[in-house]
Amino acid sequence: MDHAILKTITHFDVLNYPLTFLEILNFLEIKTTAVELKKALVTEPLRSLLANHQGWYYLKGREETVGIRQKRYRLYLKKIKRAKKIAQLFFLFPWIRAVAIYGSLALKNSSALGDIDLFIITAPDRVWSTRFFINTFLKLLNLRPTSQTAKNKICVSYWADENNLDLSIVNLPSDHYYYYYGAGSFIFLTDAKNLQQKFFSANRWLRDKLPNVLMPEPANIYKPGPIILKIQKIKEAACELVGEATYRTWQEKILPQKYRLANDGKRVVLSDGLIKLHDNDKRQKFNVLFDENFKRALSNYEH
Repeated sequence: MDHAILKTITHFDVLNYPLTFLEILNFLEIKTTAVELKKALVTEPLRSLLANHQGWYYLKGREETVGIRQKRYRLYLKKIKRAKKIAQLFFLFPWIRAVAIYGSLALKNSSALGDIDLFIITAPDRVWSTRFFINTFLKLLNLRPTSQTAKNKICVSYWADENNLDLSIVNLPSDHYYYYYGAGSFIFLTDAKNLQQKFFSANRWLRDKLPNVLMPEPANIYKPGPIILKIQKIKEAACELVGEATYRTWQEKILPQKYRLANDGKRVVLSDGLIKLHDNDKRQKFNVLFDENFKRALSNYEH
């Protein structure tokens, strides 16, 4: 138990991210109860290695992480408003079914210069078609991140159709960073077909990694009304005169070569039902940082 707690806290320490009691329980790698966790946190030697301030738990000597997390939470409140507005606008376009945030923003840990990562669910066999319209819209309004600026820009590099919601296929064999990229951190902003529950059901593999994880209940999700859905359906009928294969061919011709070279089915996925364009995947880098931080903490624990 002590090792699992220490591992969880040291992993998030790399992100300057102190945890609440419920977050420790949620991200713990072993099955336990709130009572058992509470007892372990106030028992030596953990009691001497950890600090607790205003409900935040962190490694002793890392008090500054509380201020960092509080500051980033305030940034989250501003960014999430922007994300919700953009996600609702997406229903102007065909085949959009749901939009979620993920990554650092979903953890409420995004920096001021960070962009807004959106995960988009489309109608079956329409990821490339939908991506064509959404990317065109974002490009025309200068909303996409560039090498010069990413602050509050909209990054749409993760797509799945409603029949390909199991994201375990992109997990790395030695992935210790699954709670950051995994299904447990996704926050749905819009949902036209009650796909949030279908998404979390498809990703129940997460419970094998995090047995105490609580999948979020639907709340504060924008659901388009019948008129918007009717208009969207009309647009879909008109746009499907061009086949999905054609939309894919158009985009693959202009897709930067870095994505084609990195198409390994993990960092980058270019398939009919799933698109993932994370050529700068940081999981392996953070796995090393996590392991090093945990070894240092474990050394202090053993001594």
